[in-house]
Amino acid sequence: YSVLSQESAPSVDITVYVYHTATDGTDPQLITSASTTIDANTADPLAFDLGNDPVGQAFTSADPRRLRVHIDVTAISGGASFTLAYDSSADTSSLDTPSMVVPDYSLFLLAIVIFIPIVMNLFIKRRRLALRIVSSVISLMVVLTILGQQVIPVSAAPDTLYLRDTTINGASPAGEDMNITQGSSEDTLLFDEVNDEAYWYTELTYPTGGDDASIVAGDYLLKMYFSQLPTIPADWYNADWFYRKEITIDNTQVIGASDHSNFPVLVNLSSDTDLAADAQPDFD
Repeated sequence: YSVLSQESAPSVDITVYVYHTATDGTDPQLITSASTTIDANTADPLAFDLGNDPVGQAFTSADPRRLRVHIDVTAISGGASFTLAYDSSADTSSLDTPSMVVPDYSLFLLAIVIFIPIVMNLFIKRRRLALRIVSSVISLMVVLTILGQQVIPVSAAPDTLYLRDTTINGASPAGEDMNITQGSSEDTLLFDEVNDEAYWYTELTYPTGGDDASIVAGDYLLKMYFSQLPTIPADWYNADWFYRKEITIDNTQVIGASDHSNFPVLVNLSSDTDLAADAQPDFD
């Protein structure tokens, strides 16, 4: 018999998706996604690169949107599991996005404010001149408004959305909230079965006002903290197994380097008819 000696380390495979959806969670539009394996050697916290959105996303007041994070377990090896920690100031699991931008008319409004005392002063001293200035200012405001519709200054909103344990978004599939505030009391979520999944939605919809908003092109990152990672059992061998035989490996008979963590071993069971007869096709 030729037996491959290899022990599979416990691990959990996940895929994480980032969408924007309608306010109620319908009409999901994929922005980016990525897959990874969580095992005993996974960094804590894990800075999980979800990929790059090369075009950016635009949100209009006629169709407000939420961002959604979806974590989905796709495979489990060796009975592994992990527990995500979030919603605390210590374990700040979060989604990092490119900057959110919204229209900013503050400079335009500031210019109007500056003109007000000048016009009022002239109005008191020279009424006719003041009327001409008022007329000019109104014309200037109209021009600035038209220009503002063509080239809109923008300001960046916070790009870190913390995973929270509240659920006030009302979206479906049901999920918890994301917002810009760190939590204060830690929550955890266990992932231990294939198809386990979890959703988080932005508490706010975008744009937040009457003007359009957008997310610029760029990278998305999910920062994951853990309260428990998959572990390798200290003793994988069960002494109560009925059919068992000790195998002695002579490393001088193995061709190759000194690393013998994974190599074929020739085992002769011809003298043990009971063991050979009870071998199962599924290797149990």
